[in-house]
Amino acid sequence: MTSSGIHRKPPPKVRQTSVNSCWAAALESWSRADSRIPTVTEAQMLHDFNPEGKLEGGINGDTVLDVIRQRFGLQFRICTTVDQFQRHLLEHLPNLHIFCTIRLAQNLSHALLIYRLSGPNLTTVSFMNPSKGFYTYEALKDFGDHAPFALMWK
Repeated sequence: MTSSGIHRKPPPKVRQTSVNSCWAAALESWSRADSRIPTVTEAQMLHDFNPEGKLEGGINGDTVLDVIRQRFGLQFRICTTVDQFQRHLLEHLPNLHIFCTIRLAQNLSHALLIYRLSGPNLTTVSFMNPSKGFYTYEALKDFGDHAPFALMWK
């Protein structure tokens, strides 16, 4: 951690190829950024976890995230508040990237790969967003509308 925040090297930009494959694109980026995770591609993840294509790329967070966690030996936690989310980032982000799913709507989530916590009081979260394969940031308080957060880390 520096005086200006927690800075991990930004992961490679990976743009998702279908509307619901953000989780697979985020996993590809993460696998290319962290040598402890076997290198995978978005296409490989879509085939492995949805071989018939019935989910159009999307995943069921209650079952598939647990299978992914087990396959890659990841830790998993659900944070229901922004305070829990920030405490988790403060604890784990100094040593690794964090895979995060946020809620966009009642039954719709989106995956991100977090690599930085910065700004006054460490309240700005930087992440790779696979929707268009870009780096961006958001104020921690703005994440509040997207709880709960499913977090995975190595």
